[in-house]
Amino acid sequence: MTFKPEKTVRKVLEAVLHGDASIGVVPAENSTFGSVVETYDALVNPSLPGSATIAGEHVLPINHALIVRHGVSTEDIHAVYSHPQVSINCYLFGPDIILILNLQALGQCANYLTQNLPNASKHEVSSTGAAVDLLLGPPSDENTRIAAIASEQYVKLHPEIEILASNIQDLKGGRKLVLSITLSSSRLKTLTCSGNRTRFFVLTKSNWAWSTQATSFMIRYTSPYAGIASMRLDLIDAIPFSAIKRIDRRPSNDPTPFRDTIFVEVDIRLLPGGNSEATKVISSTLLRAKEAGAEAACLGAW
Repeated sequence: MTFKPEKTVRKVLEAVLHGDASIGVVPAENSTFGSVVETYDALVNPSLPGSATIAGEHVLPINHALIVRHGVSTEDIHAVYSHPQVSINCYLFGPDIILILNLQALGQCANYLTQNLPNASKHEVSSTGAAVDLLLGPPSDENTRIAAIASEQYVKLHPEIEILASNIQDLKGGRKLVLSITLSSSRLKTLTCSGNRTRFFVLTKSNWAWSTQATSFMIRYTSPYAGIASMRLDLIDAIPFSAIKRIDRRPSNDPTPFRDTIFVEVDIRLLPGGNSEATKVISSTLLRAKEAGAEAACLGAW
């Protein structure tokens, strides 16, 4: 497999939807900065779940590196570039392609930057990949006086850059989590991990299919009314509150102000009857939403 960098979550999703990759891995939430809004904004896409579905999730430790051109020292750095919040890695898996997306790093490395580069200006760019791009090309006054915060993987892709400092995030990870994904299945060996972590959704190009091994599902719900209260009982009543493990809200594509799209993630193991009752809960939820004039869909079960 070869690496092909991507700069946005939306492009990862589009690659899966268009069949350019079999699997896409996008960040859902970070243990320091919470929900990754780019992902939930992408999941508002009306093509979901008809053309792609959430088929799994994985949690990975996040490690940042301060990357510079060869020969650049800390004293040379006048500016640092990265995404403003959290560093995360996204992958698309295709027959011969892995697309890597790295986002959001400045916020998670604030302590390091304050202590080691207090006089360097901090600049936000669209992704850590875009930050690394600023280091590339022939040496110049610009790219020999700056640094990027990004994944160490970029150094393997570009011989003109090197790692000046590793593991610079404020929260340090503990043990590693080992991920193995093939075109036909995904396998995960999990070890306890502390510190800075990101949870990822695994997207596949298919309609969601029920599995007796599933432990979670997600409902996307857009009410005909505005505000979080618009969820009302037609949604919450169908899903036992004790089984709801996460609710996220993002603006919908509807022109009505504050008519938001709500994402409800459910822990199947906490449903009365567990897995055997989950499909009934999903069907009941979608039916109640439809009867209330809302738009609802199951984005996947995993």
